[in-house]
Order: sequence, then C-alpha cells, then structure tokens
Amino acid sequence: MTDPGHRNDLGVSYDDLDADNARLYRLLAVHPGAEFTAAPLAAALALPVAQVENGLARLADAHLVTAVAAARYRQHDLPREHAQVLAEQHDDANVRRAALRSMIEWYLRRTAAADIAINPRSRRFSPVYEQLDTEPFASVEHALNWFTLERPNVLASQYLAGQQGWDGLVFQLAEVVWNPLRPSYFADDLVQTQQLGIVSAQRCKHILEAVFLARLGFGESNRSHHDAAITACTTAIERATAFGDSWVQAAALSTRARAFTAAGQPRTALQDLGSALLLDEQRGDRRSIALRHRRIGQAYAHPEIADFPQATWHLREAAELMEALGDESGHARVITYLAEVHVAARQSDAALFTLRRIENALASCGSSRYRGHASTVMGRAHAQLGNVAEAEHCYSNALGLFADAGPGAATDREAVLKLREELGDPVTRKSQVDTSNVENENMEGNTK
Repeated sequence: MTDPGHRNDLGVSYDDLDADNARLYRLLAVHPGAEFTAAPLAAALALPVAQVENGLARLADAHLVTAVAAARYRQHDLPREHAQVLAEQHDDANVRRAALRSMIEWYLRRTAAADIAINPRSRRFSPVYEQLDTEPFASVEHALNWFTLERPNVLASQYLAGQQGWDGLVFQLAEVVWNPLRPSYFADDLVQTQQLGIVSAQRCKHILEAVFLARLGFGESNRSHHDAAITACTTAIERATAFGDSWVQAAALSTRARAFTAAGQPRTALQDLGSALLLDEQRGDRRSIALRHRRIGQAYAHPEIADFPQATWHLREAAELMEALGDESGHARVITYLAEVHVAARQSDAALFTLRRIENALASCGSSRYRGHASTVMGRAHAQLGNVAEAEHCYSNALGLFADAGPGAATDREAVLKLREELGDPVTRKSQVDTSNVENENMEGNTK
C-alpha cells in the first residue's frame, strides 16, 4: 500500500518547484524508461541540455529523482505515479503524446549513430540515416557502452511507438538496434525487436519486412530455436524474391544456412551458401562475398563434415577480402574462426600464430562476445600444447568478458568452465598434448 505520508511529501516538494522544473517533473512520467539523462528530455522540451541538467539537479535536491551516476538519474515508482497524475491534470494529452514522440525520435537518432559506429559498412534502409543530425560516437566501444546503458529505454521506445501506432518509428528502431544487439547475448531482445519491426514494415509495404524476417531467424538461431529460425529465413527469402532485392535474398539464404549449420545440417547449409555466393558475385559485392566464404568455411569445419582444408581455404579467402576492404572488425572475426579450425585440426601453433595477428583489432572491437570467443580459442590452443598457465590465463580472461554480458552468455561461460576443469585432468591434458604434437609435426612436414 502507498504510504500517504510519502505521497504528501512528494506534493510538498512539487509545490516548491518553479514552473519550468514542475513541467520537467511531469514530463518524466512520459519518458520511456525509469532511468534517463537530460538530452532526451531537452529534445521534448525544446530547451538547452544544460538547462535541463540544472533542472534535474534541482529535482534530485528535492528527492523527486535519484542520481545513479554522473548526469544520470532514476525516478522510482511512487514519484513516477505522482508525476503521471499531475501530468494528466495539467498537460493536454496531445502535448504529452508529442513529448513522447520527441523522446522516441531522440533515442532513434542516437541508436542510429551507435549502429553506424559499430558497423559503418552495413547496408541501411531507414530514413533516419539520410540526414542524421546527432553527434557521432568516438569509437565502437563508446557506442556499445552507450547502448548497454540505454538498451531498456530504446526497447521501451519501440514498444511505446507500437502502442501509439507509429509504424515508421517502430520499423526504424528495429533496424537501428541490429548492430548494437547482434554481438550481444540478448537474443530475446533481438527477436522481440525484429518481430515488432516485421509487423510495422509489412503494414508499410517496406523491404525491411524481409530484412527483419532474416534477422529474426538469426535471433532464433541464437536461442537454439533452429526450426523457427529456418522457417523465418525461408519466408524472408520468399519476400525478398517478391521485392526483387538480391542483396536481401542472399543475406536471408546465408542466415538460413547459419541455422542449418547450427542444427547439425552443414551440407544443406552449403547449398544455401552456394546460392547466396552466386547472387553476391553477380552483384560484385565484395563484402558480401567475404561473408559467404566465412560461413562456407564454418560449414566445412562442422564435425559432420570436418573438411579442414576446405574450411581453411574459404576462411582465408574471407580474411583476404576483409583485409582488402579495410574492415578490421570483420577481418578479426574471420581470423578467430580460422584459428578455431586450426584448433579443431590440432594445429595449435598455427592457431596461436593466426590469433596474434589480430590482438590489436580485437582490443578495439568492443564486443565482449567476440573477444571472449577469441580468448577461448587461444586457451584451447595453449591447452593442446601443454601451456597450462597460458591456457588458464586465457580462460580467465574469457570468463571475465562473459560475466554480466547478458542471459545468453551462460552457455559460453559453462563451456569455458568445462575447458578449465580439463586443465586439471592430467589424462585429458596429456591426450590433448600428444595429439597436438603429432598434428603439428605433420603440418610442419607438409609445409617444408
């Protein structure tokens, strides 16, 4: 039950505010999330950010909001309910709706800027990218850190836009969250945003309907819902074909192949990847060609096929293309997969040599998931060589990166913990070292 005394205290604190700060307090009831900074509020009020920051400091002094970090505040449930009642009493419904839209549009623009910083090479479709009037992020890491903090507000913005029937905002938000969410462990969020985007894009008859269907398949595959992923991608291929867009068609084929590989059907995946690669080559799209070679290499490396020479050839093709395109992050990911193939083939020295080429790129890529993957592969290579201390260091680093990385990180953490346990098993370790030594000697003999 609400404490009447506390509610009276809120009323007294509110009555002591001047008109501008009272208006700011009421606006907080409309903000998409419980935590906020001054910038989206300033956009809604058409005021300078510095003025709103001063207003928030005044609200904090009055115990109407709580400072949670530098220039970041939170409004707890009771003050939010109080502000909502006051907003309904004093502010016209159309004014409140316009303020909400202004804040959602602010989150759309900032997330679009983060999206560009994380992956500047993606093909993009939404109008928000055409004249983006927001300050760019200085690095991938800054963009990912901003999105990590603001993710609840961005997701709430898309949901509220849907509630208001603002389809254009809904499907644009579905697009801008793709690169921020893709390297994370929040697969449920990725699925939910793409599902909302599909419905809105379909109503608007926009090509993004097909794009979101493929990305829904990506998210479902990350949740190990492989049948759902394959179904979504199959529909995406059909819709892309109807739209006559071969880029989207190839991307959907590649994503369905990813789901087939994860489901233990790499040979079926190779059929899709061959079709996608042909479409990419017809367009002369070098980056898409690199991405297809990467996925083909991963399919050949699957235990069902285990054709490591073929896997290595395709991954090297992908690496060369990514390097020629100047895509450091994409190159680093391909090299990590190539090192993983070397580990699977018991070519430990080759794996370590390969990974050392991308240490700087990995440090700057920002994604805990990608860096943790590389650390895990490096740890496995060291374990095969009997370098227990180095393997332990790599596994500890991976666990640190996976900590608090999101709900999907649990599987990767468990896999690393199991690998670390094997370091303490002398029988397992000796078997790894003996096999690795034989394979490395064979590799050296083949290269002389």
